Amino acid sequence: MWIVVLVSLAGVVAAATGVVMLVRTRRFLEGSQLTEGTIVGWREESFSASDGGDTALYPILRFQVPDGRAIETEAQMPVSSRPDPDAAVAVLYDPADPRRARLATHGGRGYLTGVVFVICGIGLAVLPYVFF
Repeated sequence: MWIVVLVSLAGVVAAATGVVMLVRTRRFLEGSQLTEGTIVGWREESFSASDGGDTALYPILRFQVPDGRAIETEAQMPVSSRPDPDAAVAVLYDPADPRRARLATHGGRGYLTGVVFVICGIGLAVLPYVFF
């Protein structure tokens, strides 16, 4: 019985994490500015313990803000495929802190990750009660 409770609790935590991600994404997008930039590189982060595991690719973005400053920063959201270096891209950034930037793509906006957490969390929270 305690396993059912623990799995359900994990599901509630995952769903709550997803909701927080969605709220933060919405706040970021509401206050962000759109500009054109370029991808000047990327950082790879492995999230698998085994060799040849999966990696997340975080593009390094360069863009200019209206006051003329050139900003070079790592995107907050990873991308699923290796971007072309020096590719022109649409960038969303926080005018108060331009280092907080994302690619202006569906995946780069950050909604998908939050939605996946919410759906999986609800599934985990309910699933034990369906089968037990």
